[in-house]
Amino acid sequence: MAVRIPAADPAALVRIRLLAAAAVLVAVAALRFYESPAVATWLYVLAWYPTLLILDQVVVLRGGESLLAQPRALVTMLWWSAVIWFLFEAINFRLQDWYYVFLPASLPERWIGITLSLATVVPAVLLPERLLDRLGVWQQLRARPIPLRAQDPRVVFWVGWGTLAAALALPRYFHPLTWVAVWLVAEPVLYRTDPAHSLLVDLAAGRWGRIARLMAAGLFAGALWEAFNFVARGQWIYTVPFLEHTYWSGLRTDQFESCAGLVGVEVWNAGCELEVGRGDSSLHWDEALERGRLLYAIAADDSHHPGYDSA
Repeated sequence: MAVRIPAADPAALVRIRLLAAAAVLVAVAALRFYESPAVATWLYVLAWYPTLLILDQVVVLRGGESLLAQPRALVTMLWWSAVIWFLFEAINFRLQDWYYVFLPASLPERWIGITLSLATVVPAVLLPERLLDRLGVWQQLRARPIPLRAQDPRVVFWVGWGTLAAALALPRYFHPLTWVAVWLVAEPVLYRTDPAHSLLVDLAAGRWGRIARLMAAGLFAGALWEAFNFVARGQWIYTVPFLEHTYWSGLRTDQFESCAGLVGVEVWNAGCELEVGRGDSSLHWDEALERGRLLYAIAADDSHHPGYDSA
């Protein structure tokens, strides 16, 4: 006698997955608060995957299809996400825009963790875009079509390579164009091999909805990237050249104002002010501005002694 097991309610499965993902996020936050070493190191990975599951399941609630039901598409997305970001990491050897701290000493653990981290980048943008699409955001956003001639994708392709070459050759001036360059190289390939997902096709048809949604999704993902990175111990740090401890170090403005590549100067350091009364460097900043050197200002608490220079 056969026993029939009733199929699970799809809506119930979605709710279970949402609750499970939310529970993981709460557990990760709690373990980070209590300084769990493993969670502190890999918080970025541990926080992003349940976040992606939540986004995916909300898409299902809005009538879309879960990526969990498309394992091949899911694995392909994760794979290409890691490949694309490893490319940016390779480019960064030249640009030196960021570096990593507090990664595991074990090379297998380090590279497995890095790969899992980089695999989240593309889904972190595409899943919010899918959700916005299911919500009907900008579905009718249109503009005048931009006609594409047969040779235009090839022109875009080579412009992308030229832009990337300029960024690598003169990173001081062109490094922000790296992100645009990679898209210009990749998009003509996508236009030829998978036109349904090509933004060039959207531009040619005057459809701006998906482009706007991807930009909004990128802002959302970027905010989460920086938030997760901020609270993680294993993290990336941007290499923005600021001069710190200016007054505390006894520097004169003429000793640093001609420094090539300098972006800004620390104008207030609470620790230096509390300890030795030399934390206010606003005069140095003002002198540099008066002499025509545009420098941004930054202030920091620079606390080192709990109870003395911090709460």
